[in-house]
Amino acid sequence: MANAVEEMVDIKIESGIEVPQKRAFAPRGPRKSKYPVSQLQPGESFWVPKAKSLSARGTASRFKKQNPEWEYTVRVEDRTNAEGVVESGVRVYRLK
Repeated sequence: MANAVEEMVDIKIESGIEVPQKRAFAPRGPRKSKYPVSQLQPGESFWVPKAKSLSARGTASRFKKQNPEWEYTVRVEDRTNAEGVVESGVRVYRLK
């Protein structure tokens, strides 16, 4: 605990510093997705590796919020790649 207190002593507290204005950011257009969620037709799907599964789920969830008539589901799926190695991942399915 003594080390933490010693480290904090080096930080100088200042007063009278004005808070700068918020930066103005250029408006962004629609987000470009890494995944072809908006292009899926009912009955189509795409697979992503496990490392990208949360990102793909999030993309599908955001798209669903913007398009309530769209329904999807995500399932865990293992597949064998061209080299014969089994890869874990998820498949995003468009239902309707």
